[in-house]
Order: sequence, then C-alpha cells, then structure tokens
Amino acid sequence: MNAEPKHEFARFHTRQAFGLHLVFIGCGLFLSVWFNEYAWYALYIFYVVLWFYGFISAINNKQQEVPLVGRYFQKWFTFIQ
Repeated sequence: MNAEPKHEFARFHTRQAFGLHLVFIGCGLFLSVWFNEYAWYALYIFYVVLWFYGFISAINNKQQEVPLVGRYFQKWFTFIQ
C-alpha cells in the first residue's frame, strides 16, 4: 500500500507497528536472560493491548498513537517512507 504513491496513513501505522515489534523483541531478549514469570505476563499483556489499540485505530481510519511510546516511534522511525 505504501509503494506508489506514498500514503501518510500507511506510513504512520507502519512506524507504530514496527516500533511495537522492536520493543517486544528487545524486552523479550532482556527477559530471556533475567527470567521472571510475571514480567513475561506483563510483557505479553502490554504488547497485545497496545497492538490491539493500534489495530482498532487503523480500522477506524484514525492516526492515533499508541499510548506511552507511539510519539517516540514517529520520531525515531522517520526512515520509513
């Protein structure tokens, strides 16, 4: 969808999803060394809730950032064009 022409809506949600996946993988790598069962539960709940929030906003054609980290994703991942 974002090949030609460029769609701001697609870029926005691609950055949000990319950031969520990177945070999930990074926290998963950290937790694989420092094992705590409850931290794993919290990570999965955090990930699923934020992913679902972003998915619902995409379905409703809204550019709502995911809470807590969404604004950072828009700043950090400007290379996604």
